[in-house]
Amino acid sequence: MRPNILLITTDQQRYDGVGANGNSLIRTPRLDGLAAQGVRFERCYIQNPVCMPSRASLLTGRYCQNHGVRKNGTPLDPAQPNLAQALLAAGYHTASIGKIHLLPHWGRDYEQPHPSLEYGFRTMINSDEPGCYHDEYLRWVEREHPEYLEAVRAPLPVPPGSAIPPSYVNVPGGRGLFDGRRLEAPAEVSHTGWVATESIRFLEAHAERARSGEEPFFLHAGIYAPHPPLFAPAPYDTMYDPAALPLPRRRPGELDDKPAHFRAAARRNLEIADGEWRRAKAFYYGMVSLADAQIGRILDALDRLGLAEQTLVVFTSDHGEALGDHYVTGKGPTNYDCIVRVPLLMRWPEGGLPAGRVVRGLVEHVDVCATLLAAAGVPAYPGMKGMSLLPLARGETERGRPDVLIEFRDVLSGFSVKTIRSERYKYTRSRRGGETEEALFDLEHDPDEFQNVASDPGYAAALQEQRSRLLDRLQDAEDDLPQPISAW
Repeated sequence: MRPNILLITTDQQRYDGVGANGNSLIRTPRLDGLAAQGVRFERCYIQNPVCMPSRASLLTGRYCQNHGVRKNGTPLDPAQPNLAQALLAAGYHTASIGKIHLLPHWGRDYEQPHPSLEYGFRTMINSDEPGCYHDEYLRWVEREHPEYLEAVRAPLPVPPGSAIPPSYVNVPGGRGLFDGRRLEAPAEVSHTGWVATESIRFLEAHAERARSGEEPFFLHAGIYAPHPPLFAPAPYDTMYDPAALPLPRRRPGELDDKPAHFRAAARRNLEIADGEWRRAKAFYYGMVSLADAQIGRILDALDRLGLAEQTLVVFTSDHGEALGDHYVTGKGPTNYDCIVRVPLLMRWPEGGLPAGRVVRGLVEHVDVCATLLAAAGVPAYPGMKGMSLLPLARGETERGRPDVLIEFRDVLSGFSVKTIRSERYKYTRSRRGGETEEALFDLEHDPDEFQNVASDPGYAAALQEQRSRLLDRLQDAEDDLPQPISAW
């Protein structure tokens, strides 16, 4: 019988934002339980360090240079092949609830329906930001919890220099990492709670057909947390004592030998007091624990409906959060591991995934799409760049990828960043206005990426090898579409 597929994504959750990944201070009992019941991947890397291109690679199984989304604000072309389209064609009921971010959300008319079928989703309940647009989430609060409508409103994400359309909801205040406060509404009314509630409703409505195998489902549950603003409902706003949390990983002088965009990402944060870093981490951890609890509600529904054994559950995040490491906040193309390494958990009892298995090999987000298609027995489509992780997950091999590729390009400014991460080294090449800069980190001796050794004569051979590796990967990633239909 073909499995049901539940893909749960959070936004901006670091690899160590899961307790099972080695963080004893964060409370994620439901994700820890998922890891114990299934497979935990230790080294999963995204393809781009910001939301939209990363999500496009996750859904399509293709690199940024293939699907064309290299930076936020660029819509994914529905003509690009993707996972939902392939599963819909194979007879799955495909659904996306919450954040999917295939279209720019700033400036969209949320009174118009999302073009869901163009992307392969029969069901689409979309809200890419919590509480700042009159979208599916705010309309749900209006209908079912009107007493909390004002409490859940959030400030707009306004691009620099852009005017705010007068029809938009606007709440004064910032939206950054340090904008943490209590959400004066129950956890179930938060955006995260809403995604869980609507996901459970979908599961309940489709449980009978899914159990029988008549119509399996592919459900993407897109949780916005722990992306800022960090508006945490009780008890998550006070769950963590800031004084008990460690300061970010940073080292005086570490920016001196790094490329200009590394220094620019850190510059505004150099004078922030230690107490503010700890306070921000406490709210961020609170949002992670909120997401964990609501994910638990969805997993409980699978159990209650008799779907857990035959459902492949996958959990991951679109990218991480620097959280003050290297004096950086948020995301972006520094491509430090805190930003580009994300959690990846899989559970599928009927599919032979062993409980408690840990995979150490390097894998990429493009591999998730290939894995889900393989599990469903659906052939990979032309242009697919990912590889199925089922052999790794089942313990049939220990061999992951030799390296992973991360891309970023601002098509307006021409600023381009390419990163390759191999077993020992991480190499980044950036280019702007004809000027090229490089960073090389020896992860064996410097796992926290403090020292750029690109100009160290002792690493000249390693530097050249990584340059060649990057060129090889860029050539291997060249697109296979459109494919020829005749000899000439």
